[in-house]
Amino acid sequence: MHSKANSFSDEIKPKHETRNIVLVSVLFTLFFTLSGGTSTVASIVGNKYVSVRFATLAQGVTNVGQLIAALCMSSLMKRYGRIPMFLVGGIFGVMAGGLGALAIYEESFFILILFGLSFGFWGGTTYFLRYAISENVRPSMRARAVSIAVSGGAFLSACGPELAKLAVEFADYQFWFIIVVIGSLFFIFLCTRLRIKSSNEIDSEHQTSSLIQSACLISIPEERTLKTIVSTPKCFTGILACICGVFSMTLIMVGTPLAMETQYGYNMDTISLTIQFHLFGMFIPGFFTGHIIDCIGIPLVILLGLLSFSGSVIIAVFVHSPLFFYIGLTLLGMGWNLCYVGGTRLLGLSHTGPEGSKVQGFAEFSTQLSNALAGLSSGFILENENGWQILNLTVTPVLIITLFATIYIISLDGYRPQQYGSNN
Repeated sequence: MHSKANSFSDEIKPKHETRNIVLVSVLFTLFFTLSGGTSTVASIVGNKYVSVRFATLAQGVTNVGQLIAALCMSSLMKRYGRIPMFLVGGIFGVMAGGLGALAIYEESFFILILFGLSFGFWGGTTYFLRYAISENVRPSMRARAVSIAVSGGAFLSACGPELAKLAVEFADYQFWFIIVVIGSLFFIFLCTRLRIKSSNEIDSEHQTSSLIQSACLISIPEERTLKTIVSTPKCFTGILACICGVFSMTLIMVGTPLAMETQYGYNMDTISLTIQFHLFGMFIPGFFTGHIIDCIGIPLVILLGLLSFSGSVIIAVFVHSPLFFYIGLTLLGMGWNLCYVGGTRLLGLSHTGPEGSKVQGFAEFSTQLSNALAGLSSGFILENENGWQILNLTVTPVLIITLFATIYIISLDGYRPQQYGSNN
C-alpha cells in the first residue's frame, strides 16, 4: 500500500524519461546557440545607433523579458500546462527574430529594444524546462537529468558566436535575426514532441498520494507558506546560488563583446572565439556535475562554482590578452554551471511536491530580477575608466554572500554529502 504513495516519477517509463531528457537537452541547445550568437552581435549592433553607455541595453533588456516571463509563467503553466506555455515562448522567439531584422532595416534602436524584450521572454520561458525535466524523471535521476539537459548542448551551442560571425560575413547583421526566426520555429516543433505531465497533474498525484498515506495512518506535513520555505537554509541558499550564477555571468558576459571592441580593439574573430570558450565553460561541466553532486554533495559543488568565478575575476582584473580572455570567460561559464545546477537541485530539496509551483515561481522571479539588473547596468559600468576591471569586481559582494550561506549549510550538525545527492 505504501508503495503506491510514491511520487509519479517513480513510475515514469524509461523510454519517455530518456526521450524527455534528450528533447529538453536539444531545446536548451537550440536556445543557447541562438542566445550565444545574439550576445555576440546585439551590443555591437546597438552601438551603431547609440553611445557605449546605452549600447548594451539591446542585450540587457533580454533579461527584463526573462523577468516578465518569470513573473507570469509559473502560474500560467500551473493553469494551462507546461507544453502550451513553452509553445507561447517559442512564438515570442519568432517575433524576436522578426523585430531584430526590422530594427536593422529601419535603423531603429527602439525596435531593437523590443527584439531584446521578446527574445528574453522566450528565454525566461525556456528556463522552466529544467523544472519540467526534474519533475518528470525518477528521483535518482534528477541531478543528472538537470545537468545533462542544461549542458547537453555544449558542443553545438558554442557554435552560436561562430554562426553569427558567418551570418554577418555572408550577408549582414540582419541575416542573423532571420536565423533566429528559423530556430524559434524549430523550437516550437520540438516542444510538441515532449511527453511531460503538467503541474496540475503532478499536484493531483501528490494529493492522491496524500490520501493513500492518510488511509495508512501516515502523518503528512502541512503545506508551508512561501515565507517559511524561503527562510529555510536549503531554499535560501539554493535561490542565492542561482542568483549568484546568473548575476555574475550576465553582468560580465553582456559587457564582454563591447569591452573587447571598444577598450582593447579586438576584432570580430577574437570576440566570437571568446564567447565560444565561454559557452564551452557553461556547458561542458554539465556532463559531470550530476556525478560530482553524488560524490561530494550540492554545497561543495556550489563552492567549486564560486572558486571558478573568483578565478575569472582575478584574470580579468590583471591580464587582458586574448589567451586570458579565453581562460577567464571559460571560468566564468563554469562558475555559472556549477552554481546554477547546484542551486536548482538544492532548491528542489527544500520543498514538497504541492509547494513546488510557488517556490519555483519565486525563485525564478528572484533570479531573473538579478539577471535584468545585471544586463541593464553592464553598459553604464563599462563607460567608466577601467570599466572592464570595475565590471568584474562588481560581482565580488554577491560571491562573498553566497560563500557564507553555503558554508553555513556545510557547518550544520550532521551534514553529510549523501544528504545532498541525487537520491534525495
